[in-house]
Amino acid sequence: MKAQFVPFLTATNVQIRELENRSRIIATAVALAVSRVVSLPSAAVEAPGTHYNFTVLPEVQHHIGEFNEEVVFDVRLALAAAREFWMLRYHAAHAETFALVDPGAGFYDNLIGVAMYVDRDSCCFNNAHLVAIYALASEALGLIQQEQMQQVQQGAAHV
Repeated sequence: MKAQFVPFLTATNVQIRELENRSRIIATAVALAVSRVVSLPSAAVEAPGTHYNFTVLPEVQHHIGEFNEEVVFDVRLALAAAREFWMLRYHAAHAETFALVDPGAGFYDNLIGVAMYVDRDSCCFNNAHLVAIYALASEALGLIQQEQMQQVQQGAAHV
């Protein structure tokens, strides 16, 4: 195990009390962190899903793969959640007209696109485990940013 992952693993043991939810909480937290560091287009694109698949997904897979080498979690769920979170970021940055409104979702959920991109089960689960997900996402984000800094430093050293 890589030493830099020890705080993340410690946090998982502190934050997650129910073992049956461990994999899903970790997957969601990692996905949230990954979705925060991958790029968004600077302007709206014609097909955000296609842009994601061809431009963003390889980097998402890389980061999720790094965590999967150190921690056991549902990678397919993490990939799906990372896409949802990225689409929410995209929607917030490049808001469309108010085309789809789900009266069962809250005002702010509709405003940022949750009703379009996230299923009710995920919303309920994430709401129930939000403290653990945010705590672990913060740890994961720190690890990803640390890796990115090291890559930049290595790139500068080769110049």
